[in-house]
Amino acid sequence: MDDVLQEVYLKAYRALPGFRGESRLSTWLLRIAYTTCISQLRTAGREAPLAADPVEPGEDAIPLEELVERISLRGQLAAALATLPAELSACLLLVYREGLTYEETASVLGVARGTVGWRLHEARKRLAGALEEVSSRV
Repeated sequence: MDDVLQEVYLKAYRALPGFRGESRLSTWLLRIAYTTCISQLRTAGREAPLAADPVEPGEDAIPLEELVERISLRGQLAAALATLPAELSACLLLVYREGLTYEETASVLGVARGTVGWRLHEARKRLAGALEEVSSRV
């Protein structure tokens, strides 16, 4: 991950003079990060599973039962997300976790806006099936 991050920094630094300002800087940087990560995954010949978010500090006031349930759900979600192709999980994460619009997501992924809608539909459908499978194993 550190190697990919360093590569993203270098690519962004070298490409900065060519930034035309047609999109937000954050969208432009996300596009560089996305293409670098996809390239790294292809080079590695496999898709790495997505890591679940750690439990935030200060959440220790949550009742233990609820905390265990949250950890279990995060683990199940991470396992289900890891079954999705990179294009679908990236789309889900950009829209729902990062809060990007369909247009911004399309720009980052280098696809049409309609493709973002289709990928989200397909990702939700596959994610629901994967969650059912993961939860049935628990």
